[in-house]
Amino acid sequence: MTRQPLTFPNLPAEEVTPPEGPICIGSDDHKKLFCHTLLSTFDPYKPAVVDWPKLAPDALARLTRFMRKPAHA
Repeated sequence: MTRQPLTFPNLPAEEVTPPEGPICIGSDDHKKLFCHTLLSTFDPYKPAVVDWPKLAPDALARLTRFMRKPAHA
């Protein structure tokens, strides 16, 4: 396997400045780039705001019956 240097992607330049030259995998620059990329591009999944398709009543019932809490006797 041949190691190839990484290049710095186009990200918002808030606090991270790209190092000069290539970035070697496993280096401190690589770790900083990875963490910065993860934090600046993270988009949390929020099912409440997803534009879900309208389902037929029977299909909706099949999906939501598993979410119902059992009644206490």
